[in-house]
Amino acid sequence: MTLWQYAIGLLLVLATLAATVVTVPLLVHERARHDHGPTCRWCRPRPGRR
Repeated sequence: MTLWQYAIGLLLVLATLAATVVTVPLLVHERARHDHGPTCRWCRPRPGRR
């Protein structure tokens, strides 16, 4: 296995792991019925700085 193949495989594994870890809290957050308030970053993301 070449270094490029190893690096690409590692990136794909890390991306898959990150997506899996983030999906669970996002699903739980979306299914919550109560209002999360004005400080919830997921409900009301802050606009980017200019």
